[in-house]
Amino acid sequence: MKMFCLVHAGGFAMRYDAMADMMAKKSNDGITLIPLEYAGRGKKYGQPFYSTFDELTHSMSEEIAGMLGPSEPYCLFGHSMGAYAAIETAYQMQKVHHNAPVMTILSGAASPYVAAKQEVGMSNELLPILQADLDTLRTYRFAHEGELLPSYIVATYGQEDPAYRIGQVEDWKTVIGKDVVMQTFPGDHFYF
Repeated sequence: MKMFCLVHAGGFAMRYDAMADMMAKKSNDGITLIPLEYAGRGKKYGQPFYSTFDELTHSMSEEIAGMLGPSEPYCLFGHSMGAYAAIETAYQMQKVHHNAPVMTILSGAASPYVAAKQEVGMSNELLPILQADLDTLRTYRFAHEGELLPSYIVATYGQEDPAYRIGQVEDWKTVIGKDVVMQTFPGDHFYF
C-alpha cells in the first residue's frame, strides 16, 4: 500500500527519506512511502509557491490521484502543517476522485480550530520557503463540519512538544466527527 507523506511548513520531501528507506527494508509490511514535494522547493524548485491552502491541497490530490489505480487503497501521513494538508487532501480525494484514504495520520498538529487561534510569529529573516508556507497556512479554514471520512484517523504527537497540549490534539475527535486514535511518542515536535 502506498503512504503519501506531506511535510511541515518550510519542509522538503527529503525529510521522509530515512523513513522511506527504513520502510523499504521491511519489505514484508507492504507499505511504500511516497514523500510529496510542495511547489517552490526540491524537485519542484522554480514552480511558484501556493497562494492558498486550497491550491496546495488541490495540487496534492491531483498528484496522488495520478499515482493511483482506480479505487487503489492508500494512506496519508502529514506532519504539522502537513497534517492539515493531509486531512484536506483526504476530503478532496473523496469528493473529486471518489477514493478516500484507508487511513490518515495527523502528526504534530492541534485540531484546525485550535490552530486557527494560534498566532505565528514571523521575522523578515525567514527563508522564503517557510514564509510562503506560513502565508499559505494562514489561508486555511476547515470547512467540513459534519462531513465524515470513511478513513481510519490517527493523531500523533511528541510528548515533549511544547506547542500542543493533549486536549488540543484530542479536539480532532470533535472536528472529524468520529473517533480518532491518539498516539504519543517520546520526543518533541519532530519526534520521528
